[in-house]
Amino acid sequence: MSKDEASGPQQQPLLLKIADSYTLSNFVPGSNAGLISLLTGIIERGSCEFVYLFGPHSSGKTHVLCALRDFAQRQGREAVYLNLQLARQLSTRLIPERLPYLYLLDNVQEAAGLPDWEQAVFSLYNRWNDAGRGTLLVSADRSFDRLSFTRHDLAPRLGSGLICALEHLDESGCIQALQLRAAERGFQISTPTAQFMVTHGSRDMTHLMAVLDTLDEAQLKEQREITIPFVKRVLGLS
Repeated sequence: MSKDEASGPQQQPLLLKIADSYTLSNFVPGSNAGLISLLTGIIERGSCEFVYLFGPHSSGKTHVLCALRDFAQRQGREAVYLNLQLARQLSTRLIPERLPYLYLLDNVQEAAGLPDWEQAVFSLYNRWNDAGRGTLLVSADRSFDRLSFTRHDLAPRLGSGLICALEHLDESGCIQALQLRAAERGFQISTPTAQFMVTHGSRDMTHLMAVLDTLDEAQLKEQREITIPFVKRVLGLS
């Protein structure tokens, strides 16, 4: 049995953990609009490209990678996504020997300090480079030269292609993202209420979406509209 065949059945549980609702249509780009256009253009043209995408926690990297996977598949192109935050606990065989048209490796910083995974990422890059086809997109929470790899030859490879920085949403973008996610769930949040949530919380989208989950659950139980007084009461804000 080849490594490809051995890794296939194991990979499916990880793929099921992907938020399949992550698409380009529900991603609020904010100041990242030009970057998204660049990445979708690479996929549409079928470019042979290595892309290193980095941004701070909760800047939307996973959403972007999953959305690009969806975008490519809708065009009939083979695309595979793997999140190292999950995969690092399992086998490096999750990375296939035969690379698809688009391979998306999320949270590559999780490989740092793990010799087997560092070697797997190193080999992945070399296979892509040798193949001379397709796009390899790797994401991390910081620049490639700030990752603590024990392999000193890995970071230079990650920095050898197109380097892209993903920026946090501003207040307006956070408000728009909250309203969009609420609408997808079948309820509405007014702009003043969404603004209150952002200004009295944080612009961390992971935190804001968790707050939205809490409010959604509370309003379903109480059959109440989500207003500023409701938000204050549920979240214990003065």
